[in-house]
Amino acid sequence: MEPKVDTETLKIKFNDKPELLRKIHHEFTLHVDSVLPEMRAFYEDGDLKSLSEKAHTLKGNAALIGAIQVRELAREIQEASSNGNVQSLSRALSQLYDEVQVALGELNRFLSDQL
Repeated sequence: MEPKVDTETLKIKFNDKPELLRKIHHEFTLHVDSVLPEMRAFYEDGDLKSLSEKAHTLKGNAALIGAIQVRELAREIQEASSNGNVQSLSRALSQLYDEVQVALGELNRFLSDQL
């Protein structure tokens, strides 16, 4: 199974800054807890511009924390929203929820093992 979090890069980036990584992890967790329901609401309301903006922010936050698949799905949602491709959005949003949970699990294990 391919990793969902780039832990090797996290080890390099945060080698001597474990508390910073913990803080970023905490902020990412808070962010996804609020942004995922917002993204779903924007999708249901047909507000693709706001959905694209939220996906863009999530994409950057996911990249910072090394959440590979979350970043990719956020990119996909951003592009589909910008292009008005509503058909692919429902699948991508559902997949995003699942991938966030997997990534957070991997991040939690990584933090427990490494720090």
